[in-house]
Amino acid sequence: MPDLEDDALQLVSIDETSDTYVYNFALKQNNDQITQYITEKRAKYVCEVDCVRTFYKDTFSYETSDIKVEIKKANVTGHVDFYFYIVTKFGLPAYTNRFNDDYRDPDTGAMPSFKLDTGAVLAAFGKYSDDVNTRFNNKPDLKSFIQVVKRQDTEKNVDITLTNDTINIELPVDMFTDFVAFNQDQYRGIFYTSLIFNALVKGILNLEKKEDSTWADSIKAMVEASPDKYKGLSLDEPTDAVDIATIMLSNIAYGSPYDLLFKCINELQV
Repeated sequence: MPDLEDDALQLVSIDETSDTYVYNFALKQNNDQITQYITEKRAKYVCEVDCVRTFYKDTFSYETSDIKVEIKKANVTGHVDFYFYIVTKFGLPAYTNRFNDDYRDPDTGAMPSFKLDTGAVLAAFGKYSDDVNTRFNNKPDLKSFIQVVKRQDTEKNVDITLTNDTINIELPVDMFTDFVAFNQDQYRGIFYTSLIFNALVKGILNLEKKEDSTWADSIKAMVEASPDKYKGLSLDEPTDAVDIATIMLSNIAYGSPYDLLFKCINELQV
């Protein structure tokens, strides 16, 4: 397949109607042979949409590089992936193109040819991912993706695990029992600056490894929704993780999580 430029896949716009999400993309490639096949209607553009959480999968076909994808809201939730290709509409008995020169016949200098069946991929534009919950609700909440759970084994250590949907703070049975008993407002500062804070920092530091997860989308959406609040900080910079987590756990009512911690301690002395 031919190499494509970095901007071969471009997101043009994202909108929503009362019952659909509408995505518009523009695809770009400059391979003469593939362009000819598209003009002759022997090839077409294809977008495959996949939502793992709802088991939704669909394929959309286009005659031009302007791609409009409409998805019913009832069909998807959370993370949605879009894949883009150019595929053959008919079988090609002797397909050839500007392949790497290493493939040339050493005697004739001719490029090889291949028999392609209907639906063979001529070009792949890569993947675009989005999370419809965080994008369209625009109110990502820490409670929706950070949760405290009881460990399923007998280990006595606290463990923070990163799943596809949530960041789980796994507590041993005795600790989890105490957490349930003391999970009240007067102890919130203690939990925020220990369990929740550590889990959030670990999540931020592992965004790249879990970039397709729901909680990663939520963290990114929170930062993107408040650029002034996170000015000068970057999710790509590990040294900013603590500062970003501090801001996310801050509240106008009590200030930073550290303010809440000492407020909690002072109130417990009374």
